Amino acid sequence: MRLGILAQFGGVRNETSAQDWKLGIDKIKLAESLGVECVMVSEAWGLSAIPWMSLIATQTNSIQIGSCILNSFSRSPAALAQEFASLDVLSNGRMIFGLGASGANVIEHFHGIDYQKPLRRMREYIDIFKILISGEKLFYDGEIYKLERGFRLEYDRPRNYIPIYIASLTPKSIKQSGEIAPQTRLVVLNGDDDESKWLQSKQLVHYYINRMGTFYWEALIRNGFEEEVQASREAWEARDVDKSINAITNEMIESMQVIGTIEEIRDKFIERSDLGADLQLIQMPAGDLEYTEKILKTLLN
Repeated sequence: MRLGILAQFGGVRNETSAQDWKLGIDKIKLAESLGVECVMVSEAWGLSAIPWMSLIATQTNSIQIGSCILNSFSRSPAALAQEFASLDVLSNGRMIFGLGASGANVIEHFHGIDYQKPLRRMREYIDIFKILISGEKLFYDGEIYKLERGFRLEYDRPRNYIPIYIASLTPKSIKQSGEIAPQTRLVVLNGDDDESKWLQSKQLVHYYINRMGTFYWEALIRNGFEEEVQASREAWEARDVDKSINAITNEMIESMQVIGTIEEIRDKFIERSDLGADLQLIQMPAGDLEYTEKILKTLLN
């Protein structure tokens, strides 16, 4: 089973103090030594992922490093090609370019950019990125981008391609995506405050249903949870937060997250791998290095 980890520097857990980010780097080094295949750095409306990927590139030797995810609106394709070209040099060819369309709320009200034609933009963005990383001259006649001067991204390449992972939710986007690393939220139940862990898992799903635009709740409805989604949204509109959270069932949580004892989690990961999720991406385990090592060893062995 192939395993990747998601590292967060500034975000939900806000791991930005000197002590926290240094522990995060130590955990990544540990994961590398245990055979974890890749580390992906998240970015939403918190800190930029790019400086952290630079730090990881200089502190590791073999683990692949990627973004999970950057959006296709706030930076130009050429800007991100430049960034990843530099990162690929620093890492000696270990980068993965994780890209998504984000959503209207973040793009329009954080970045101040019109959220127009996200699917078409994604296709053209990736085309341009591939051209620049390959070393070819940039001529592109697209619907959004028209580039006519033949610029070439010049650098001493460790390779002439960088793998691209696309974050997809809608049917059209999934159909267009050629490569994807599914992210799995892992929750270990050990008899210590398990009810609180279930509640935290439901709170996260509640947030995505009610406060992250239309993409997520529409995807959940397509996957058979219309009754639960509608109940949660109706309660949220009435500002009944507890009822909105409690409308989310354990079945919903288990369909999206891997939750249980560490042994049960390992069995579920093996099942997902057998079904085709060959590279599974989990959040970096919370806690100290010893606990992180225990979790990762159990999953990998």
